Amino acid sequence: MLRTIRAFWHDQRGIALILVSVTLPAIIGFSLLAIDMSRVNNLHNDLQKGADALALAAAAELDGQSDSITRGDHALATLVANKYTFSTSGPPQTLAAAGVTRRYLRSIPATLNPGKSSEVAGDARPITDVITDEVTDAKAARFVEVKVTPVGFSAIFPASFLTGNAANNSFDVGASAVAGFSTSVCDYTPVFICNPYEKTEAAGGLTLEQAASSRAQRRRQLILRGDKFYGPGNFSFLESPAGNGAPALKDSLA
Repeated sequence: MLRTIRAFWHDQRGIALILVSVTLPAIIGFSLLAIDMSRVNNLHNDLQKGADALALAAAAELDGQSDSITRGDHALATLVANKYTFSTSGPPQTLAAAGVTRRYLRSIPATLNPGKSSEVAGDARPITDVITDEVTDAKAARFVEVKVTPVGFSAIFPASFLTGNAANNSFDVGASAVAGFSTSVCDYTPVFICNPYEKTEAAGGLTLEQAASSRAQRRRQLILRGDKFYGPGNFSFLESPAGNGAPALKDSLA
């Protein structure tokens, strides 16, 4: 009898099954957690992309005109129709179904004490310069903040370990975005060209606006001349902030 027990004790056949059986709950748990993290990340990504698109669509209308907010709201309602998935709502839904709120802003918080140990990023500061009178102050709107109402997400992994709520394995996911309107010019060569249309006889007695509105004049070939004389059609390089001369011009072009 003792010999049989001793042989069974030293027999290691099937030990892998025991180890797998012990670790199987942990393997399944981590697999479910990975699936949930992938689903919630996709949901948040859909909401964030939608919020970004809505904010950019509205911000493109903030050009300082009296009807800019009206046009911004119209862009929010008609230009973008992003959808999100993996929520408790079932099939893919539009952001409008979740609910979208917006605020128009005069400015956004700047960074406090930049470069110092006490630096506070502008993103970490609350937004306070909000336009309340959207009719009178529409011209002052420079930024728009868009918030997507948080939507429900139901986890497969027992979310009570994460939320502390043993009765519910769901939580909410939302997104927000801020965008502004500005104009800029990039990748340009520092060159100026004298107006080739100054109502001179050589230009046919036309102004630049008249020439631009005429199909025949738009197809006209102009020969640009770079010399020391500044007359209609002549061009030259602008003086750069670094100064004049070839070295400064080279630095500006580089």
